[in-house]
Amino acid sequence: MDLFFHLPTELLLGDGVVIKNADKLARLGQRALIVAGRSADKNGALSDVCAALDEKGVAHARVMGPKPNPDLPDVQRIVDAGRDFKADFIVAIGGGSPIDASKVSAALLAQALNTADLERRPLKDAALPIVAVPTTAGTGTEANTYSIITTENPKRKKTFLTPAMAPRLGLLDPKYTYSLDAVQSASTAIDALAHLIEGYVREGYTQISEMLALEGLSHIAKCKDALLNKTYDAEARASLLYASMIGGIMLAHFRTIAPHQMGYTLTNFRDMPHGQACGVLLASFLGKMRHGCEDRIQKALGALGMSDLGEFKAFIAKVLPPHGEYTREELESYVEACAEDAFSKPNPVEMDREMLLSIFVESLIEN
Repeated sequence: MDLFFHLPTELLLGDGVVIKNADKLARLGQRALIVAGRSADKNGALSDVCAALDEKGVAHARVMGPKPNPDLPDVQRIVDAGRDFKADFIVAIGGGSPIDASKVSAALLAQALNTADLERRPLKDAALPIVAVPTTAGTGTEANTYSIITTENPKRKKTFLTPAMAPRLGLLDPKYTYSLDAVQSASTAIDALAHLIEGYVREGYTQISEMLALEGLSHIAKCKDALLNKTYDAEARASLLYASMIGGIMLAHFRTIAPHQMGYTLTNFRDMPHGQACGVLLASFLGKMRHGCEDRIQKALGALGMSDLGEFKAFIAKVLPPHGEYTREELESYVEACAEDAFSKPNPVEMDREMLLSIFVESLIEN
């Protein structure tokens, strides 16, 4: 058996994890650029990071984090701030948007490049050290090397990656997720669920991917009532953050497949939250894949405490907010926008445009 598994990020999860690991932050440098949105002020993450850096005499400056679904101007703004401050490492606080934007920014800073250079040359394997402090429980970006950035002309999600963009540290404190509202909590949880399922049912799965998937899904199962009732206690928040981290490890090694590529169109053209965009398509997708991975689908459902895809579909529909109205013509345009990327993934069953359209229609019109 040939197998490669590498996790370069030190992941630490628990109460007070930032303050407890001030020494680890200080080892990364003496000038930290903090990339943080407004949520970091109210959930306590920013004050904890600043206190840890101050304790060790590390100079720091803050730049506001990017908007959801960051684009290249967002990245360039972080790069400019890092150069002005002469940062030697980055602390990214928030969900996938600030952490992903920080990853690319760290690579551009280390390589003396700007976003315009991304059109002309691939990134080298060099980046400033990154510390990821997630404040949502869904993307798992603290545990992998990938950065998803929105580009224009055509508008699409583009993946940037280099091993050096893996955060050196991932500091996960469940209390930073307490301020998430119901929509954010649901969307990010379903994103984690999609990472776990897609990495498991894909072609080329391994026993490690099965172990990770069933572990993460079992923790989401513990939170079903919380997700359905939209009320979260400390235990549920911790379980969802842990499941998200496991999903990020899964994503690092086994990546996503067609539902993520299809979901990007709903985010790009309808501004649907990323996790919702992937999750709303997942039940129909699994139904189409059944004859290629029936046993894995059943094991995944079993880990969630569910018996069949009908129960899974009903759960997703109850957890996620309404997705709006769509026309068949609109969905046909989405097929064209995502087909090439969706077909290039290691889906368990070969897909064509008719299947893509069927998944969109079943999920968004017939649902």
